[in-house]
Amino acid sequence: MMSPAEEKMREFLTSLDFRNSEFPIVQNFHAKAETDGSVIRENLIRQICGPVLWSQSILTLKNMGMDKAIECGTGRVLTGLMKKICADQVQMFVTNSMEDLELLK
Repeated sequence: MMSPAEEKMREFLTSLDFRNSEFPIVQNFHAKAETDGSVIRENLIRQICGPVLWSQSILTLKNMGMDKAIECGTGRVLTGLMKKICADQVQMFVTNSMEDLELLK
């Protein structure tokens, strides 16, 4: 059902210039760290119809040294998922506003 959306996203994203990232980005399409702009673009397109590898992505980040994470927006769904995956190994912060982000500094 999502194939038409994936094709529209492909049309749009292929029209944009994607540069290599200055830091690794873990995308939920394959749960690996990427810096290559063309791979990042392709993964953004493919994740529309692909599975969400959330647990694997979080474990990749943890193995890369992540010990803090910020959940943006209302609710604490991601915080709850993080507790199931990493227990108390990752410190979670929740923010609902720019003011909250300022306080985290």
